[in-house]
Amino acid sequence: MVSGSEDGTVRVWDLRKGACTTAIDAWHGASVDVSSGVLGERSPWVGCVALDSLENWLACGSGGGAITLWSLTAGVATARMRTLAPPQTLLLPGDRIVAGGSEPYVTNWSLSGAPPLHP
Repeated sequence: MVSGSEDGTVRVWDLRKGACTTAIDAWHGASVDVSSGVLGERSPWVGCVALDSLENWLACGSGGGAITLWSLTAGVATARMRTLAPPQTLLLPGDRIVAGGSEPYVTNWSLSGAPPLHP
């Protein structure tokens, strides 16, 4: 399971162990150490997250008006897509990212972060 937070992190949870296994600073594109319990100042908040069906890709929608795409297999941020407003919902169907929110439309990007696709 993954969860977004007001502290700007996305946490990956192992539900069998009931513990966070990985924390990601979504805005700065880096993994963070959660063992100390002190994450420092992170910004902006993460309001929505999505995994693809194989759990290889993670999309994080941030309050700074961006979506950061992570390769979970490589453990790195691979793309950042700017949005006009903070995204409020994300989907990763197939090979694309679908985002919606307070903007009056839905946007599609490829997993490479290429410009929005049109239907």
